[in-house]
Amino acid sequence: MRIETFLKTLACVSIATAYPNFKDILPNGNGVPHPCKANYVWHGVGHTNPLGGGSRNQFGLDFKAAGTSWTPELCRKDSDGDGRTNGEELGDPNCVWKQGDFPSRLKDITHPGVCTLSDGSVCDADKGWVDCQVEDGLKNCDVMKEPETLNATIRFPETAVPAEETTYSCMIFNLPSDQDYHLMAYEPYIDNEMVMHHIVIYGCDPTGRKDSDGDGRTNGEELGDPDCVWKQGDFPSRLTDITHPGVCTLSDGSVCDADKGWVDCQVEDGLKNCEVMKEPETLNETIRFPETAVPAEETTYSCMIFNLPSDQDYHLMAYEPYIDNEMVMHHILIYGCDPNEDPVPDEQLNTVTKCGMGAGGSCNKMIGLWAVGFPGYCIDGPMGFRFGKSGFKQAAIEFHWNNPQRVADWKDSSGVTLYYTPKLRANDAAIMQTGQSHIEIPPGQQSYTVVGKCHSECTRTLIQAPINIFWATNHMHYLGHEMNIQVYRDGVFYTELTNDAIYNYDSPVETKYSTAVQVLPGDEIVTTCKYKSLSRPKTTFFGDATSDEMCFGFMAFYPAANMPFSTCTAWKDISMCNLWITREHEECKWSDFMFVNVNETKRVKDEVMANCKPFGNCLSECKATLEVLFAEHPCMKGDVYELIRQMSLQLDNKEMQAFIVAADSCKAEMAADAYLQNLQNDNTNGSDRLGGISSVLLTLIVYIMKK
Repeated sequence: MRIETFLKTLACVSIATAYPNFKDILPNGNGVPHPCKANYVWHGVGHTNPLGGGSRNQFGLDFKAAGTSWTPELCRKDSDGDGRTNGEELGDPNCVWKQGDFPSRLKDITHPGVCTLSDGSVCDADKGWVDCQVEDGLKNCDVMKEPETLNATIRFPETAVPAEETTYSCMIFNLPSDQDYHLMAYEPYIDNEMVMHHIVIYGCDPTGRKDSDGDGRTNGEELGDPDCVWKQGDFPSRLTDITHPGVCTLSDGSVCDADKGWVDCQVEDGLKNCEVMKEPETLNETIRFPETAVPAEETTYSCMIFNLPSDQDYHLMAYEPYIDNEMVMHHILIYGCDPNEDPVPDEQLNTVTKCGMGAGGSCNKMIGLWAVGFPGYCIDGPMGFRFGKSGFKQAAIEFHWNNPQRVADWKDSSGVTLYYTPKLRANDAAIMQTGQSHIEIPPGQQSYTVVGKCHSECTRTLIQAPINIFWATNHMHYLGHEMNIQVYRDGVFYTELTNDAIYNYDSPVETKYSTAVQVLPGDEIVTTCKYKSLSRPKTTFFGDATSDEMCFGFMAFYPAANMPFSTCTAWKDISMCNLWITREHEECKWSDFMFVNVNETKRVKDEVMANCKPFGNCLSECKATLEVLFAEHPCMKGDVYELIRQMSLQLDNKEMQAFIVAADSCKAEMAADAYLQNLQNDNTNGSDRLGGISSVLLTLIVYIMKK
């Protein structure tokens, strides 16, 4: 049988017989171990075939009789007769599990349809159909017991599994070569049986010079290992001029005719079709970090401020990334620095500094961005990003390095090439940001939705006249699987700006409009992000690292003057315009509350600090004070109080932190009081209802007795 046919057969069997929907409606249904072999899962729990399909075992018969549902009766039944209930075997001993919840126990799971003894062996009654001889395989492999036999374990380093249905991943490793050997046996080590489909081991041509794509260069030459000496963990002998070993390319870089049918060069050529880059007036300048050590930290933001040409006005029309170390580069942002503020001194220019998320200071007007998967950007229209004599004179470039393995010896000198022209377009452009910065994704979710609204009252404040959006893109991390940005006008859906029905962090989609989409003051812009957290055992929060999550949309628009402040993200249901423009939310003047210690603000703070004890017990006078403030003061209610708490920590406001700790000293007691009050209200209402029911029952009993 040809190997292609064999692999297709395996895939077909897996899809046809796994019954994943049944596994999802049983506690730990995806992780029932095979009783005869460690690290193997019995996928068809209700079948005699471990892969599913065919005849049912006794648990499968009981499951069918229960309507293929996890019922209390099925849970308490001992289908295989080994003295443990089905619930005890599947991690739900109290029979309280519901689909979508985590079972009360996630380990020590056993098979409810295979009778096993206390020592783990299969009962005699089931030995006839549980084939342990096959599963025990290598235990009877005599060559493994020979004294001359050696062994080596080859494992992938811990690697993120892409959020795709099918992925083939490979790793080349060295074999012992001091003498000749015969490979006599191999045994799998399955770390994640939820995704592993098959493993194939290939021997590499001992001449080491295979040319897979037939373009006259060996795979080693194309991948930077021309002498075939690279080992995992080493740096290849060449890090530049890398080419694709699976795509035949000619000396001029074009794709061979044989591969043109499947390589989409229209997309891959990106900036090669950027006409403005070919105009004789167009100038370019490459801005790169000096070679800089990448910190051995999962997430680092580093910035560098540099001068822009300022002898006259220019429009930035295109930019192209120069990625020196793709192992760490997550994204690059370019910010213009406010020309009305004092310029950064020369001695601080072209110096790399840690900067956090955002370049900070006066350099806060985004004019360009690159993320993994983007070829760069080219503007083709009546607009450009202005800099020079009457525009930005300095800019900041921000790197996000992602180093989850915390490698200590990596360096990077990436950057961007800016293409700009003195041939000014009719409009200045800018970039708007929308989305949600409060994210808490529960673990184990098939789909979890987060929404960020740029409310109509915000666009009335921020957008001074109509703007025209000509480009947009979505941004989430690895849990993101679907995202869109929609515009509502007068409360009714108007248009869609982006729609990634299948989002892939590593392959971002750019939406370009042949006709710009007009957005008006008073429109509502809604950013919706959906996440799949089945792979996470804990809550995932908003954050910088790719193991955290984000929910942002970026939209380029013109004219820039019509929206001077172009950030309209949200924190829960609080829009940024409330925070930074009006500095007020539902009558809470949060900025005064946090930073201006006068009048009403001073009264509230003094009252709390006088009656409450930070890090102490809940005092009765404190609780009385807080009950009034939490009920009446607009800055101590709901989301805005939670935001003030968070900002006090982020901004390291010691005075506000002391106030928050004092106010929280009675938090548990007040929550308990509220719970008891609700319980009392429920009981009062319930007593009335129960009294009515009792009267009816009494009437019926009397009526029956009289008859």
